[in-house]
Amino acid sequence: MSLRGVLYKLFSLGWMLSTVFADETPRIERWELYTSLLTVRSVASDGHRLWVATTGGLFTYEPVRGEIVPIRRIEGLLVHDFTAIAADTHRGLVLAGASDGTVELCELPGNWEHILDIRNHSGISDKRITGIVLAGRRAYVGTVFGLVVLDIPTRTVEQSTYRIGPFPVGTPVSALAVWNDSLWVGTPVGLAAVPIGAAMLNYPPLWRRVWDSGVSALSPGPAALGIAAADRRVLSYSAGSVSLLRQYEQPVVGIVWVRDRLFVATQNEFWQEQPVPRQLPMPASSPSGLWGGVVGGEIYLALAVPDDGVWYWSNRQETWRHVRPNTPHTNLLLSCAIDTAGTLWCATDRGAGLGFACLFRGLWYSFTTATHPQLRYNEYHRVYISPLGEIWFAGWGGGLVRVVPSDTGFALERYDVTNTPLRGIPRDTGYLPIGELAFDAEGNLWGICHWCVTGALFRRTVGDGVVRPLLTSLPLSQRQNYPLVIDPFGTKWFGSLVGDGLFYYREATASTPEIWGRVTTANAGLPSNIQYALAIDHEGMVWVGTPSGVGVVLNPSAALTGATPVVRNVSLLRDQAVYGIAVDVSNNKWLATDNGVWVVNPEGTTVLLHLTAENSPLPSNQVRSVMIEHRTGRVVVGTRAGVAILWTSARLPQAHYGLRCHPQPFVPERDELLTIDGLAERSIVQVLTLEGALVARFQSQSRTIYWDGRNMRGELVPAGVYVITALSETSGETAQAKVLVLRP
Repeated sequence: MSLRGVLYKLFSLGWMLSTVFADETPRIERWELYTSLLTVRSVASDGHRLWVATTGGLFTYEPVRGEIVPIRRIEGLLVHDFTAIAADTHRGLVLAGASDGTVELCELPGNWEHILDIRNHSGISDKRITGIVLAGRRAYVGTVFGLVVLDIPTRTVEQSTYRIGPFPVGTPVSALAVWNDSLWVGTPVGLAAVPIGAAMLNYPPLWRRVWDSGVSALSPGPAALGIAAADRRVLSYSAGSVSLLRQYEQPVVGIVWVRDRLFVATQNEFWQEQPVPRQLPMPASSPSGLWGGVVGGEIYLALAVPDDGVWYWSNRQETWRHVRPNTPHTNLLLSCAIDTAGTLWCATDRGAGLGFACLFRGLWYSFTTATHPQLRYNEYHRVYISPLGEIWFAGWGGGLVRVVPSDTGFALERYDVTNTPLRGIPRDTGYLPIGELAFDAEGNLWGICHWCVTGALFRRTVGDGVVRPLLTSLPLSQRQNYPLVIDPFGTKWFGSLVGDGLFYYREATASTPEIWGRVTTANAGLPSNIQYALAIDHEGMVWVGTPSGVGVVLNPSAALTGATPVVRNVSLLRDQAVYGIAVDVSNNKWLATDNGVWVVNPEGTTVLLHLTAENSPLPSNQVRSVMIEHRTGRVVVGTRAGVAILWTSARLPQAHYGLRCHPQPFVPERDELLTIDGLAERSIVQVLTLEGALVARFQSQSRTIYWDGRNMRGELVPAGVYVITALSETSGETAQAKVLVLRP
């Protein structure tokens, strides 16, 4: 029989066997992470570059070239929220301490190593690291509960103490310094010193009490130790005594002694105190910290400004240079979407929002009341891209904002009580909290008006832009709602934040009256009367995320006939609070939870993937949204610690086959997977020998699948040329390609 005849028979068999597609686990091809590197906690120098610890990871700054290099989890870190950093100028050693007690160590140019002894300590709740200093083979790590000594060569804890000399047990460490063969430890109640290498730090007689008032910073000088006292004084310790250098009017945020020069920063002034006192220009108000040292042979200073990076100063130019990484202005990126031009847009939060942001042509832009006063509020919590490509933000208090790109930037159009019939909450009708938005089949925008006196819903018609309140018949007490979706029948489904159940609504037409009702735990077995998230799957079912797992409305059309819809509870996730639901091209469900992202099969009966901060680069387990761009397969995950973009195989299939296989040749031991791309809708893919023998068979509802070079018995195939065939169950179209398999 000819190869063509064999293919026909195999395709016919495949058609009969594949009426129900098997579960298709999406493959994650690569990650992108975006966190804010603008809130600086600590700065150090390795002699060539600055190392900067922030709430969103680390970055380095090379002052000669002005180069900034971000370092996050995809570059090898375990955590992002750093509180301290130290570097050795001779050994190329960097240690960074985090808020959860993790210590990251790198011996340049090697990989990052994770020291988890403090983090894993079971007897302490707050394990935040407050400072690190290096002395020989030891790293002294200050924490909120005491002091830990790390042996650097073995990466182990040498000793630890909950008591700093004469001070009470559990006194936190606020500052550290190595000077005159001693370790100096500042605390909120005083300053004490102990010889370097002391073997029993928990033995109080080894310590020497130096000062009995709070210390916020220490800096060793050539002949004295600089002390920043908590009471706005700067002191100098030498020859066994403490002397006052200056009493400042504002709190001191940092002191730095570099060679013979002592610099002091307060909340509104910058001084050189030694050798000759003089006031210097201040680059920004309200700094949060000052660090300094030597880099490239020059004296440098780094002044941190909250949410704005650092200002860099060197003695060569004596001018300030702003070092501001290209990152989001906040880590609170809870809702994100990608527009038709490929721009990433992110909203922040309801109660403690910080406006919104976008990544446009490789640059981050922020939109807050400080940068755009017309916003009025910063609580923009949800972002949507309309079928026409419009960019909409839902604001909690400030109404709606539409972003209109232009040649000169972005124009903002606000829709609130000043230019629409909408009115807000009973006690302040000017305060207009908007919940989630959705678009109907005609492209009209629908939205939740949370506890609004004018109606539970509103609609903006796409043609004339008129905004109209709707569902005024719903009692005001039942209008505290948030999530919203529109099913294929045009029914609006919206959920309650206060336990009123899941509502449905169909507006009146010329021939039908208004319909509304609700589904609850009592009348339909909903898992909870509070709803956080809603989604419509490819079968038209309504998926409901609640504090107690997921429910599925199996027959949403029943709501239009007055019958109570049937709800199936997904037992697989009954213990998870689900804050967001997205549906991929294979009808898999991606669920946002406090325990990372769960990917379940179309029925919700099998976990396909579970992504957490422990097993993936996910920046946080506190996931609040998942958005999928079906064309490219990008999955955008919004969390409380930044946004992650997962490039996956869950791409929309092509209208017609454009079958491509790579790499060519394919070496399974080297390449691991062969990519089979360019599939049409509902494809049956088969790998055949040139003689027509079936080697492997797959089903896919996306554009891309992978072959590991094994036959159906799990054995690696011999070297040779193989035929890749594909048949679309939807159109009947077929395609064929060849791949050369090589074996070592």
